[in-house]
Amino acid sequence: MALRKTIRSRRLGKQLREFRHQANLRQEDLVVVMNEGLNSEYRISGNHWRRTENGLSRLTPVHLARFCEVLEVEEEQATALERLRAKADEPGWWQEYSDILSEIGEMLLELGEDAVRIRTYDTVFIQGLLQIETYTAAVANSAIATVRTVDVDRVVELRMRRQKRLSDPDFRGLSAVLTEGAIRTIVGGPAVMAAQLRHLLQISQNPKVEIRILP
Repeated sequence: MALRKTIRSRRLGKQLREFRHQANLRQEDLVVVMNEGLNSEYRISGNHWRRTENGLSRLTPVHLARFCEVLEVEEEQATALERLRAKADEPGWWQEYSDILSEIGEMLLELGEDAVRIRTYDTVFIQGLLQIETYTAAVANSAIATVRTVDVDRVVELRMRRQKRLSDPDFRGLSAVLTEGAIRTIVGGPAVMAAQLRHLLQISQNPKVEIRILP
C-alpha cells in the first residue's frame, strides 16, 4: 500500500536496506528468496520492496518476518524492526492536515512528536509551541500569500494540537531561545501581544519549559 513518506517509514526502509547490504543481496535477489517461502497470495513484488526501502510502501508483519528469517536477523533486532514497522504503519494525527502541510512539514511535525527534548531558536515570531490561538491566527493571516484565508482556522487548530506534546508524560523539556525582536514586534495588535506575553510568563512556570530572551 502506498503512503506519503514519513520519518518512521524512511527509518524502517534504511534499516531494511542496511541488513540487505550486509547480506550482500540485491533487491531482486532478496525478493526471489523471500517469495520462495511464501504462499502465492503473500508474495511481494520487486517494485513494492523498492518502494518499502524508500519509505513509500507499507510492510506487512508477514513480509517482515520472512525478511528476518531469510537474512537470519537476530531475535532482538527482529523485535526492534517489528516495533518500528508497527510505528511506521500508524497514522499520525498530523496527517489529518495533509491538505495544508507539505511533505517536509509533516516530517518536521513527526520529528517533534518523537522527540523527548526540543530546542528552538526564533528571530521573527514567538515559537509555535508557545503561541496562543489569536497570535497564531495573526501570524497565519500575515502569511496570506502562502496560507489561504479558509485555512487559517486549520493552521491554528494544528498548532494548538501540536502544543499538547508539552504535557505528554514522556516529554522531558522545551528549551526556547527568542530574540528580543520576536517579543517586541507587535503581532495581531497590542491586546493580542499583551495576552501572548502573559502566556509566556505563565508557561515558563512549567518545569518542562525554559524560555530565554536574546538581547
